[in-house]
Amino acid sequence: MGLDQHLTARKYVSNWIHSNDEKGKYFGIVEALDLTPDDLDGDYPTIMVEVPVAYWRKASQIHDWFVYNVQEGDDDCKDYRVPREQLEDLYQLCVDVLESPRKAKKLLPIGDHYHGSKDSYDEWYFEEITNTKTMLRKILDNQKFMCYDFYYSSSW
Repeated sequence: MGLDQHLTARKYVSNWIHSNDEKGKYFGIVEALDLTPDDLDGDYPTIMVEVPVAYWRKASQIHDWFVYNVQEGDDDCKDYRVPREQLEDLYQLCVDVLESPRKAKKLLPIGDHYHGSKDSYDEWYFEEITNTKTMLRKILDNQKFMCYDFYYSSSW
């Protein structure tokens, strides 16, 4: 058992939008699911699309950041909406830690209550910070994600 962490991007695609492009996306998704519009509720012609955009394994420093900054301290393995601004904040923390490694313990501390997580500020710790920085920059720079909502979840 260990800590698995996921960041997903979600978007609603609707047949209500008066745009052929949006309707085309809706019907394309319906077809890709091997369904027809008749298989769906005609009163609510909307599909939620969810795609994984980031994954961590036993990165307790990242998990703790989400728990205390997004989940109001509740480490309960539920999905939590993460505003884009908070992803930008986490990105900047990663940049700051990599620029000043001595600040790591203050800026992104390692969770001390996780089974299986590393407990030192070693190469593994900084590799996770680097990976997080890279993943977040890719998400934040992608204009296609401007109309998506982000959600964080974890499991033990």
